[in-house]
Amino acid sequence: MQEDNKELEQDLSEFQPRAVRPLELGSIARVAWPRRLAAAATVLLAAGAWLWHAGHGRKLEQETTKSTTRKESPTVDWKTNTIVLTKMAIEDPKQFEEQLDEESRRVLPDLRGQQSTLGVFAND
Repeated sequence: MQEDNKELEQDLSEFQPRAVRPLELGSIARVAWPRRLAAAATVLLAAGAWLWHAGHGRKLEQETTKSTTRKESPTVDWKTNTIVLTKMAIEDPKQFEEQLDEESRRVLPDLRGQQSTLGVFAND
């Protein structure tokens, strides 16, 4: 072990330490400001895009609610569940059928008219 230590010390004695040069801060400060400016511009652009998207989404929601007003129908307007539908089927079968028709128009694709889903498939 001592021989290994002596060899190591002999190898290390061949190296001579150098003096430490002064740190140059001037060049780093000149290069850093464009990066900071680019990062700030990116953050501002992302925030602006997010705000625009949030405002634009609200306008679209308002326009769609205005444009999709439905005609008044004698069907039930509340959210239906199986209990309400069962009660409606027992008490008023005609209203039950109307309610199911209205729900199917909202959920399923329209099969009536020239531009209907079925009409498009029939043309192919």
